[in-house]
Amino acid sequence: MSGPKYIDELMPNRRALRLNRGKRLALATTALAAIALPFCAGIVAAPRPGAQSEAMPTFEVASIKPIDATLCDPPLQGTVSPGRLHVCGELTYFIQTSYDLYTKGRGLNPGVFLAKKVPNIEGAPGWLKSERYQIDATAAGAPSYAVMAGPMMQALLEERLKLKAHRETRNVPVYELRATKADPKLQRADGPCVPFDPILKAQEVAARDQPPTRFCVGLKVGTGTVDFLDMTLADFAQYLGSNIVDRPVINKVEMTGWFNFHLEFPPAEVPSVLNGRLNNAINPLIFTALREQLGLTLERATGPHEVLVIDSVERPSEN
Repeated sequence: MSGPKYIDELMPNRRALRLNRGKRLALATTALAAIALPFCAGIVAAPRPGAQSEAMPTFEVASIKPIDATLCDPPLQGTVSPGRLHVCGELTYFIQTSYDLYTKGRGLNPGVFLAKKVPNIEGAPGWLKSERYQIDATAAGAPSYAVMAGPMMQALLEERLKLKAHRETRNVPVYELRATKADPKLQRADGPCVPFDPILKAQEVAARDQPPTRFCVGLKVGTGTVDFLDMTLADFAQYLGSNIVDRPVINKVEMTGWFNFHLEFPPAEVPSVLNGRLNNAINPLIFTALREQLGLTLERATGPHEVLVIDSVERPSEN
């Protein structure tokens, strides 16, 4: 599934959802940890690959079993609850989650940042990217989702897949996100938001009468409009680089805080903008919209980009 419908169904931001999608959303979005860019007190960062550090927390009971693709379609389905993960998908997504996303102490929206592709992983064998697996894991107590999806998932993958990986920083072609003038036309977000937590989201959906939490980093797609909600400029740059344009994007705009980025396109062009493709090329409308509507530009450059390189991996043992 791709395009605005897929992305909209994954969005946890309350302004991007209709209530009758709630339960389906809870299943779709809670399958995977997200790329939480804002640092948050209470989220535990896992050690970097290969680092000598204190032991990572582990699940008490866990299984990783192959599953027929028809039973996990679309991938990244599942449910989460305090101390429990029941998710399915390609293992590259869970590697991305545990090593690159939550390992940095972050917690964002998986639908926003992993809608199109899994960036920053190299050396993965074909089966790791194509075969689908069901992961069932139970932890003692009620650790946060960030801990389960980050350090605990990392420990599980290293044990069951014999996974070894390391990071490399390379100079690669990038875009630099810059302002076209001293005061770009950016709308500041109204009030504070909190990092996305799928457990909290699922609890709110079940309760129904509970006031919805305003989660950071959302995406709202309308007729001819796309709104990137409650994002920092670094979030926005990362989303553009991961989902829309053809190379990583590095933020060079010296403005701090949280913003809502509102862009308008001809309605028929929205799918190709969000999918990052128009006749096998990047839709040029995104560059025009950024410049004319927000006062931002993407300039070609060469810059540092960190990748996760898989050194060795085996198909998982189930127990």
